Amino acid sequence: MKDLRKNTELPLHEEVMLLALRDQKGTIDSKAQFYPQIVAGAIISELLLSEYIEISNDKKQLVEVIKDTLTGNEILDEALNKISEKRKPQSLKYWVTFLPGIRNLKNKIAQSLCEKGILDEVEVKILWVFSSLRFPELDSSYEDKLIARLDNAIFGEASEIDVKTATLIALLKKSPILSIPFDSKKLKARKDRIEDIAGGSLVSEVAAEVIQTIQSVIFITVVMPAVMVAVT
Repeated sequence: MKDLRKNTELPLHEEVMLLALRDQKGTIDSKAQFYPQIVAGAIISELLLSEYIEISNDKKQLVEVIKDTLTGNEILDEALNKISEKRKPQSLKYWVTFLPGIRNLKNKIAQSLCEKGILDEVEVKILWVFSSLRFPELDSSYEDKLIARLDNAIFGEASEIDVKTATLIALLKKSPILSIPFDSKKLKARKDRIEDIAGGSLVSEVAAEVIQTIQSVIFITVVMPAVMVAVT
C-alpha cells in the first residue's frame, strides 16, 4: 500500500497542473478544457489508487473512506475530510462535481508545487487595481520526466504500462491537454494505443479493475461537461 507522505512522486492532480500550466506565463493553457473536472477526477483517482477510499461496485458508485490516516498532501487530505464528514456516503458523480468547488483549488495545488521548488509564485496587478497570482515554472525536470513517461507509454510499444501513467492517460484522453506537450496529429495516429492504455489492457488485472472504475470518473469529469456545453 502506498504511503503518500513517503512518496517523492507527484500526485496525479499535481501532474495535471504541470501539464495544464503555460510554463513561462504561469497561467492555465487555453487547451486545458475542463481542467477543474479533470483535477477532481485526478484527486479521486489518487485516493482510489492509494487505497484511502473505495467506490461501491453498483450503479450508485458510493464513495467511502477506508483509511483514516492523512496522506500528507493538503488537497488530498481536504478531499478526504469532506468525504468522511458526510453522514451518508455520496456518489462518485457528487464528488467529481463538488471537488472543483474547493476554495482556491488551483492556487493550493500550485502552491504545493511551489513548496517543492517546481513553480514560482508571482503576484501581478491587473489594471493597477486587482491582484492575480501566476505560477511560472522554476524547475522543468519534473515536467520533463512526466512528459517522457507519457511519451514512452503513448508512442512506445511496451506491452505493460504502470498503473499511474495509465490512469493519467485515461483521465486526459478526452481532453485537449495531451495536445499541449504533444502534436495533435501524432496523438490521433496513436488513438488505438491510447484507448488500449486507458482501457486497462496494458496493466495488471487488479490495476485494470481500478482503471475501469476510473473510466466512470472520466465520463463524469470530461464527457458530460462536453455534452452539456454542446447542448447549451
